[in-house]
Amino acid sequence: MYGQKARLGVDANSVPEEVLDGMQTEEQLAEALGVVNEVTDTEEEETGVEKQEEASAVINCISCGKRYFGLNVCNNNRNKPKKMIDNSVKRFQPAKVGETVMVPVPLVDRGRAEFPNVKAVVFQALDNGTYKLGTKHGLLKQVYTRNQFTPCLEKFLSLDDVVQEREDDGLMLGIMALKYLLAALVGAAAVSPAGTLASAIYRGSSSVPDAQLSLQIQVLQEVVAGILSGRTVVLYLDRAITPQTLGHIITLFTLRDCPLVLVDLGSDGEEWSHKQSLGVLRAEYMIHVTVLINDPRPFFMSVVNTDTRWKPKYLLMFSLSSDLKSNILISDEFNRSEKIVMFNYHRNRKSRFSGPMEMFTYFPFSNEDQIVSLGFWSVAAQQSINDIFVDRFPTFEGYKFLLGTWFYDFPYLHQAKNKPEGEGDGVQVEVLDALATKLNYTFNLTTEPPDEKWGSFENGSWNGMLGMIHRGEKNFTVNYFGYTNKRIEDFDATVSYWMEGFGLALLKPQPLPKWRSVYYPFTPLVWASAALAFSVVTIAFYLQDIAETKPTTKNSGLVWLYVLRPMLSHALPRLPVTHSQRVFVASWWLTSLILTTAYTANLIAFLTIPLYPKKLQTVEELAESNYRAETRRAMRTD
Repeated sequence: MYGQKARLGVDANSVPEEVLDGMQTEEQLAEALGVVNEVTDTEEEETGVEKQEEASAVINCISCGKRYFGLNVCNNNRNKPKKMIDNSVKRFQPAKVGETVMVPVPLVDRGRAEFPNVKAVVFQALDNGTYKLGTKHGLLKQVYTRNQFTPCLEKFLSLDDVVQEREDDGLMLGIMALKYLLAALVGAAAVSPAGTLASAIYRGSSSVPDAQLSLQIQVLQEVVAGILSGRTVVLYLDRAITPQTLGHIITLFTLRDCPLVLVDLGSDGEEWSHKQSLGVLRAEYMIHVTVLINDPRPFFMSVVNTDTRWKPKYLLMFSLSSDLKSNILISDEFNRSEKIVMFNYHRNRKSRFSGPMEMFTYFPFSNEDQIVSLGFWSVAAQQSINDIFVDRFPTFEGYKFLLGTWFYDFPYLHQAKNKPEGEGDGVQVEVLDALATKLNYTFNLTTEPPDEKWGSFENGSWNGMLGMIHRGEKNFTVNYFGYTNKRIEDFDATVSYWMEGFGLALLKPQPLPKWRSVYYPFTPLVWASAALAFSVVTIAFYLQDIAETKPTTKNSGLVWLYVLRPMLSHALPRLPVTHSQRVFVASWWLTSLILTTAYTANLIAFLTIPLYPKKLQTVEELAESNYRAETRRAMRTD
């Protein structure tokens, strides 16, 4: 290349060929290259270990300009790792607990219009130099090093904000559960923050035999480690459980490293439910587990009678007593749960059945046995959550539903033509008939509510059709309803299958005549201000002119023409003699220049682009206008 042959390996350096021909060892190569070897024999004697032969390499040191052979490095380079660490420590100062920081969001996890950072607070500083961060939605799962976030100068979040939101969402750390456990073991009152567990004193003694209890705890351990693994749990505990058993149960749940909410069945259910968020009370990902010895219905009765939000999708009741029967599932307190199962101890273990804990569920629409056994617990047979939480509503067994409806909702629901009074027709009736064919039920419609209202929350109660459902007089309604926060809290709704939109449509107006563009560049206020300024300047200049010995205008009646010239971009015929009048005229000339320039620019724009009348933007403007409005429904189905 470039007049020379390509060379590889040792031939590629500047050592003469006659020297390379007689070279046999790496030391000879190092001597030929003039490499400095700073490793002395004294160092080898001190270590007592001879240097092993390493791969050969020639390094040019930028700092000192010398060449180094093998693993030997310059003294300047030996200190560079320490300097890098020192610089990193200076740049990234340790964060303090409670300090607000900004955590960058990776590009793959955020959209273009989303914020690039998330505000968080330093929740805990770990021993290995990492930090646990929290937001208003709870603790972040991973730990962060100091260079992964940036401290804020202002304090936007506090530890109380993070803990409060975390507990409201039902997220309790294992350490809090362990504190609760220690308090329970010593028989003292254990009160967790935000009312998650209220004044729980466990001093009772269980009458359950030890052999039976050990089998039940073993089954509970299999359930927790199996189908409940990785799931958020709301754990209700009976006060009759002994401290030793209680500690064992809490340990099973806290060691899962998953969010946990502890609830005392001996506390006030109304007070507890009102302190919880909507996610704890009815989120679909929450599994509510009740470990009990005595009847838990008093607690849940106080909850359902005062708070309509409590509606768990999954409810698992685990009985540690053989005296508690499965017929408590029929109670109204548990009917809000979509899927429910109860583990009960089977007395006769010598029978043909294979396990100590039998599973029961409740089929409310069954014409035969409503309490049905699902079999005995087995780790091999029940491996998923759907194996124990079965569908309790496969069909409705011919049940007749009472609907709170109103035949005033065309085309959804209205009085059927050529049919007796009270028989409805419309989209909703067609949907009900199609579902009835599949689910085996009948229904009865209401022509109108007694108070002729749709349903709103007034004076602490619901009226209209929703009031009939809320009071239990009717099962459900199928009329057209919109979503509100209060309706979402007190009622369950299906997914949207029909959507309506409302808008205003106007004819596009004709552009305004172009001859009006003469006065469009300025608003009426600007025109009035310009006319007032012209009048004031004319009077002031006239008074100054008559006071001068040599007036600028020979005829006082021509003063207004003299003042008007700058506004029309005309030159002045003569200038005033006195300095005061010259300053006055110069100021007016500058003002006129600004006005004429702005007017000319706007005039060109209005002559180029057509001007239209002002469009209506709000309903109030439509009401104040002379337009006549016609309302039409615009509908589409999903």
